[in-house]
Amino acid sequence: MTEPLNSTANSQNAPLHSNHTLSQHPMQMRLCSGISKAKPIFDLSVVPSSQLTPNNFTEASKHAHWRNAMSTEYLALQKQGTWSLVPAPPDKAILGSKWTFRTKLNSNNEVTQYKARLVA
Repeated sequence: MTEPLNSTANSQNAPLHSNHTLSQHPMQMRLCSGISKAKPIFDLSVVPSSQLTPNNFTEASKHAHWRNAMSTEYLALQKQGTWSLVPAPPDKAILGSKWTFRTKLNSNNEVTQYKARLVA
């Protein structure tokens, strides 16, 4: 005779199933094995001020390479006809712009290019 699966007799005698499975190899933690992570070593080298990326136009205008990058960007925008100057309407807000700067480095961390972008 078979009993239904949900009977109380079966639930008391049946072993409890757990979600944990036994691993085939023993797991060791680094702490128990005496292994620790390597401590980070900071690169405290000095970066010349000419390689620092400026945060605004005033900082960038103090260095010839950034002035050259801004000039190149401005001439490219003019050549493409990106904008045209018109009188400002009294009831409209004037759109502002700002310069963003980025230094391109090669694999040896040497500067390969100074990039300046004029963004709205």
